[in-house]
Amino acid sequence: MGTNIEIWIEGKDKKGNWFIANPRYVHFSNPNKIRLKSFDVVRNYFLFAALSNVRNEHSVPYIQENRGMPKDASEHIKTEAELSKGSFLGYVYATELKEYYHRYVSSENDYERKAAMAIYELYNQLFQLCFNIFDDDSNDFLDVKSMRIIFWYDY
Repeated sequence: MGTNIEIWIEGKDKKGNWFIANPRYVHFSNPNKIRLKSFDVVRNYFLFAALSNVRNEHSVPYIQENRGMPKDASEHIKTEAELSKGSFLGYVYATELKEYYHRYVSSENDYERKAAMAIYELYNQLFQLCFNIFDDDSNDFLDVKSMRIIFWYDY
């Protein structure tokens, strides 16, 4: 049995409030109802190590270690975290993912490069998601710089 990660994505609206930016799914029997679910990420221990020093068997540098829940997190995510009873709760801004990638992608250490690539894949998923979050009034997309992930691990 391995470690799984539960990831929720938040974006910041034009008023500065965080909202859930996860992909949403329409409820089949009621198309007006939206179902939220956590963001699917392939289990990758280099990603876990780089995000938060979890499963860090190769001592790769990590972004944060157990920052906890942001005080301004969406209520839905706070509830999900409480219900899951996961451990190593943390959050990381998309800008931190990008910085990590650029810092370690050219490392001479193979494990650091693998961690950087795992982080890059996650950042790229966030970047692509931005183009699905669109403001009809201003024709703007959500800026990846206004995104963060909140996550925890289940063992």
